[in-house]
Amino acid sequence: MARMPLLFLRGSYYECGFQKGEFFKSEIQTYYEELEPKMSAMLEFYHSKKGRDFCEGMMKAAREKYPQYVDENKGIADGAGITEEKAIMSILWSQLDDALGFAEKEIFAAYGKSIAAQGCSDIFVNNGKEKIIGHNNDWASNMKPFIQLAYYAEYTLPNGDVVPPQTLLAIGGHPARMQGSSWASGMGMVSSLNDLAILDNKLWSGVKLPSFILNRAMQHAKDKDDLVRILTDQGNGIGWGWTFCVNAGFIDDPNLYNVEVGPSTEAKSSVSVVTISQDKIIEKETAGVYSHFNHVKHLPDKGIRVQLCDIRQARFDELPTPHDLESVLNIMGDENHDDFPIYRANGEGHLWFTNWSSVMDFNGKRVLVYKDNPKTSEPIAILPFSLVMDDKP
Repeated sequence: MARMPLLFLRGSYYECGFQKGEFFKSEIQTYYEELEPKMSAMLEFYHSKKGRDFCEGMMKAAREKYPQYVDENKGIADGAGITEEKAIMSILWSQLDDALGFAEKEIFAAYGKSIAAQGCSDIFVNNGKEKIIGHNNDWASNMKPFIQLAYYAEYTLPNGDVVPPQTLLAIGGHPARMQGSSWASGMGMVSSLNDLAILDNKLWSGVKLPSFILNRAMQHAKDKDDLVRILTDQGNGIGWGWTFCVNAGFIDDPNLYNVEVGPSTEAKSSVSVVTISQDKIIEKETAGVYSHFNHVKHLPDKGIRVQLCDIRQARFDELPTPHDLESVLNIMGDENHDDFPIYRANGEGHLWFTNWSSVMDFNGKRVLVYKDNPKTSEPIAILPFSLVMDDKP
């Protein structure tokens, strides 16, 4: 039976990061080795005056707004024996990958079989009887998915404000990264994440916030308005490169949300929200049904759209309308395409495949985690929301 490690963390943000880095030291060191030669190229850029100004501008914004997550990332690096400079590159990776021209070259050079074959899938059902977000996490074949349950101590910000203690249940693609791809927080937020490619292919002027910092910050949003506030990030906004959308719900909110986040020329992010309610028809002529396949669907800037996204979207449109857990799992596990099925099993020569799947079952107050095809296998873990939100109704 397939397995995933389950890690319990407790302490300050730095201490929780250190605990994770120390536990997964070998996997994280291997991960950084596999980032070459791009890591060396990014460090060379960082050591130039132009590069230092560009990188430190983003890091200054991160340290001013969310120093606890900079501390957490440093803890992971220190625990794993990774240099501080490489830890900084890991925070800035999504933006440097674009600014230095790597992302666009790789997407177009490998269009048919590698980069175009990545991309998570999310299925929403919110019909009164069921409130579900199903998520397939597609990522590189060298990923090391894991589950973590973390209890973070309160944190005093530089301005004297105190961040209260936080709890987070997260499923992550690799322990080298601090943000998970599916999670439930003590604030009542239950969500999953998709990457989006909105590229500029050059250095931009102005100071933006790194994607990975916003990824982490939004995991503790209190409600939809708070989520939009965090993602808008007034004063900076997300940088060009690998941005994201969040598929979100809140335990005391009847609606679900798909929120796309992109860069803008203003000092804030471009944010677009689709509300999936029980009485609103968006897709498949049925209220409370929606899907997302790693392509920009409703932001003004449509980013780079690859073949994979269109094929998966078309297949979703063909399949029976999801209405309960079984029908959601049937779509998540659909393998009906030679190159780009919704569920892409690991195969010889595959650089990307579906590493794991999760179902956020709001009415059942639980997260179901699958390591194999969710249509044909049993979950390897069923995790109650009460692990992190035991005071929620």
